[in-house]
Amino acid sequence: MATKGDISDLDELIYGGEPLIPLLSGFSRRRTSGIVQSDVRGGLTRQRKKFYNQAYTAEATYRLDTPGMQDFIKSFFERNEGSRFVAYLRADRPILEPYVVQVISDWEDDYASALDATMTVTLEIVSVREPGLDDLIFPMYKELGDDMYDVLIGLGGIVKAIPLIDFYALNERYDLISQEYTETVNNMVS
Repeated sequence: MATKGDISDLDELIYGGEPLIPLLSGFSRRRTSGIVQSDVRGGLTRQRKKFYNQAYTAEATYRLDTPGMQDFIKSFFERNEGSRFVAYLRADRPILEPYVVQVISDWEDDYASALDATMTVTLEIVSVREPGLDDLIFPMYKELGDDMYDVLIGLGGIVKAIPLIDFYALNERYDLISQEYTETVNNMVS
């Protein structure tokens, strides 16, 4: 999952129960590195990392096949103008995940009567790369190559399939069983 924190109050870019995904040929992203450089006479350029978790900037082109999609997207963007929302993208990794984004360009609205219209917007994508996870995955990629990508996809499916577990209720149940066991053992001993 590519989001951090509580995002329950953010709108999701979903139409007809499915996420709207930008066209692959119409999605390009770039990220500022966070590296500060100082030129030094007679030596190598000095570089140091100053800023972490820099946001991505992406040009995302959405295909709007029907008048209903066009109406939805116009309503969605008017509703979320100047706000963050959740969009499904391949930003940090080549895996489709939800990201918190905000639009930093003007909205097109000349597509309203066109069939098979497209709309391009500039998104600022909040990056949530986890250095610890990257430290774990990087050597595995070196060893497994493309097989590691398949492993990540499989793990993502497993995580999504696991039902939400009420750990508080499990803990209470464990305490109750532990207490009953202790009482049974004490009764047997006495």
